[in-house]
Amino acid sequence: MKTVRFHWQWLWKALVLATASVALVGCGTGPAASDPIRVISQVTPSAAGAPIAVATYNSFEFISFQGTGQIFTYSVSNGEQSLVASYSMPCADPSGMGVVSTSSVTALAVVCYDTQSLVTLRIAAAGTLSPLGTMTGLSTPFPGVAMDGKTMFIPLFGVSHLSNGAVAKVDLSNPVVPVLVKTTTLASPASGGFVNPGALTVGAGKVLVAAGSESKPYRPIEQRASAG
Repeated sequence: MKTVRFHWQWLWKALVLATASVALVGCGTGPAASDPIRVISQVTPSAAGAPIAVATYNSFEFISFQGTGQIFTYSVSNGEQSLVASYSMPCADPSGMGVVSTSSVTALAVVCYDTQSLVTLRIAAAGTLSPLGTMTGLSTPFPGVAMDGKTMFIPLFGVSHLSNGAVAKVDLSNPVVPVLVKTTTLASPASGGFVNPGALTVGAGKVLVAAGSESKPYRPIEQRASAG
């Protein structure tokens, strides 16, 4: 089985970016942006790990670090990043994250690559994190998760050149007891070919999957599935 670990060395710094507007234009028709994106602030939470995902709630920013097993909380209330706290995960490689709010708790749901699990953490008013629940059964989860209300969709890699990847649907309506509702396997891009999901988004009751084929030609693929 192919080992998939997400150490993107170019993503060492967590940035806060701003732009008034961005104009998308065709080749040779004008400037690429009417107001270029600019960096407001940047931080290096850990020199040992690699940042892999970011989530936000109110004025807080949460950054997961792979290798060190940490979640860093930053306040961005004044437009810049101010460290609030760090939380040590029960896994070494936290990846995709999403926030869910219920009548009793607001939680950060964190997918763990190395333990193939999902961990929920309570978000306190001050932005600090504390443990809530755990769910197992996620085979080779990828960071590109998508939230749809109290539901998280998680891309799962298949076995290289043996099986297609899949999308897991997790019910977070009770963050203390997250529930794996079902796992849907992606369709093969061609006869004898295999495909893995990269990033997900949800719209109009559908889950849109950006996926890559392991079979020649190596081209990106979009698949759609019901979010139900």
